[in-house]
This record gives sequence, C-alpha cells and structure tokens, in this order.
Amino acid sequence: MSDKSTNPKDKLGIKKVQLDKVPDTSIIYQALAMEDGALKYGPYNFRESNVAASIYVAAAKRHLALWFNGEELTEDTGIPNLGAVLACIGIIIDAQIAGTLVDDRPKPIDAVKLNNLLKKVKPKEPEVTKLCDCYACNDIRSSNACVKNRPNVG
Repeated sequence: MSDKSTNPKDKLGIKKVQLDKVPDTSIIYQALAMEDGALKYGPYNFRESNVAASIYVAAAKRHLALWFNGEELTEDTGIPNLGAVLACIGIIIDAQIAGTLVDDRPKPIDAVKLNNLLKKVKPKEPEVTKLCDCYACNDIRSSNACVKNRPNVG
C-alpha cells in the first residue's frame, strides 16, 4: 500500500491482521481437509465437544511424515496430506480459543535445553594428513592416491 493513500479506511485497515498474506493454496488444502472431516464427524465438531491436543498433534505428525516420504494424498479419501496437517493445527488453535481443547501435553522440558538440542550441529571435518603438495593429494585428499607415497609395485 502506498504511503500517499488518502482513503481514511486504509489507515485503519493496515493496522488489522493482513489475511491477504496467507497463500490461497494453503487455505484451499486446509479447506479440503476440513470438508473431509466435516463429512465424517460433522462441521465444527471440535467446538461442540472436548478434543485432546495429543490426538491432533499425533495426526499432524503422521500426515507430515507421509508427505515427507512421498505420499501427496491420503490413502483413504485422497485429500492432500499437507492439508490434513493444516487442518489438525487449525483444530488445535480453534479448540484452544473456544475452550474445548484438552491440554494433555507432557510436562515440558527446559526451553533453553530444547533449543540447544534443535540447533544444527555442524559435523566435524575428517582430518586429512597431507604428505605432499602433488595434485592427487590435493584433489582426492588422500595420501593413498599420491604416486610419491605408493609402494613400488613390480
């Protein structure tokens, strides 16, 4: 939006949640999964009765694992697995706001310790003993390739 806008609605609208930043593709995938769930269990059933967080976390992890391993669509109804992941997370959020979420998460571990575990550890480079400056040693990084260090065969 231009800073030169004179419409008073623009000044108010920009302060609200910018829903246009959510890709329509992800909304469609989630809607497909939510529609599938509504057909099976009824629309917004998670607002009518309590739902356990652990059930939806487990389901989201299963759908994500299936997608990560190459299964784009669910086996039973053919909806996108990523849409099912979004639906699970959406249900957790909605049930939490609606007051129907059963928070059955395990006792948390220290956040600092968890963050340290989640940091990517750079693998240690193997040590290479450089015996000479020949091309083979520099290229292959192995003294076995060096013609100077090979035992005489013959």
